[in-house]
Amino acid sequence: MKTNNQIKIHALLRNENIISGESNIEKFDFTTSYGNLVVPITDVTKIEFGLIANEEVKQKVDALVDFIQTATEKEKKRAYESLVNAEISAIAILETHKENDLELSEGGDLSIQSAYDELRSRYDITDFITEDIVTVKNEFNFPGVVALNELVLNTEFGILTIPRNKIKNIEIEWERMGEKITTKFVLDASKNIPINPAGGWLKTGIKLKKNQPLNIVAKGEIVLASLSNQPHKPNGSYLPVGSSWIGGNDDPNAAPIFGNVIYKIGNDNVYYKVGSKLQSKAYGSGYLYLSIFETVFNTENNGEYQITVKVG
Repeated sequence: MKTNNQIKIHALLRNENIISGESNIEKFDFTTSYGNLVVPITDVTKIEFGLIANEEVKQKVDALVDFIQTATEKEKKRAYESLVNAEISAIAILETHKENDLELSEGGDLSIQSAYDELRSRYDITDFITEDIVTVKNEFNFPGVVALNELVLNTEFGILTIPRNKIKNIEIEWERMGEKITTKFVLDASKNIPINPAGGWLKTGIKLKKNQPLNIVAKGEIVLASLSNQPHKPNGSYLPVGSSWIGGNDDPNAAPIFGNVIYKIGNDNVYYKVGSKLQSKAYGSGYLYLSIFETVFNTENNGEYQITVKVG
C-alpha cells in the first residue's frame, strides 16, 4: 500500500521520552489468539507494546529460576547475577512465575522476588503488559503480538533505530490531505474529559483547512460519576433518578453544557459545541480534537459516545 498522505509516528519510550518521525512501514503483521492479521498502517491508531520474551530468553530465565531454588549459596549468587543482568523482557517471565504462586520469598536477598524487583528497578519499569494491544480506527482493540523487533524513524535528528522493548507505545498520525473523509471514533467517558491530567482530548489525526466542510454526528450514552452518576447524552440532556430526560439541545451557538461532545481545531484552549450533530465549516486550520465537556475529571465515569466525522 502506497499513500501520498503523510504518516507520522510518535513513540513514547519506557523512560518517558518521546521520539517522533516518519516511517516506511506500510502494514503490521499481528498474531492473535484467533489467527494472524495484516493491518494497514493507515488503519492503526495506537500500539501498546508488551514485554514479550523470545523462546531463548524464556528458556534461560526458566532454567535460572529452577536452579536458584536448590543451588548452593555460591551458585545462587552467580544465578542471581545472571537474572538481574538479563534483558528487559525477562521481567515478564519472572512475573509469570509470580502469578503461578512460586514461593519467591525464599532465598532472602538472593530470592527470585529480589531479582524481579531489582530488574524492574534497573529498567525503571513501574507498570507493563505482557502482550501487545493494537487499536484499529480508534475503536477496536486487539491483544496479541506484533511482528516488530525495532522501529526505524526518520526524525529531525536523522534516522533512529529503536528496539521494541524500549518502546511503551506508539501513536500513528495520518495527515489525510486533499480527500473526502468519513471516519468513526469513540469517546470514552472515563478518559476523554478535557481536564484529564493524562490527556483528555482525542486527537483524530484529521487535519482541517479553514472553511473546509465539517460534519460530526454523535450517538450513545454515558454516566458521569462527577455529576451524581447521572446518564448523559451528546446533546447535553441528562436523566435524574426517578425522572425523565431533561434539557439538551443542538444549537451550535450555545455554550457547551455537561455531557456535550465538544471539538477544537489545533492546540489552543478554544473549543466549541458539537452536541449530537454539527454541520459547519472549519473555523481554522489544524488537527481536529474531540472530547466530552465536564469541569471535573472522575475515573469512575463510564460509557462512551460513538462519533462519525465527515470532512469535505
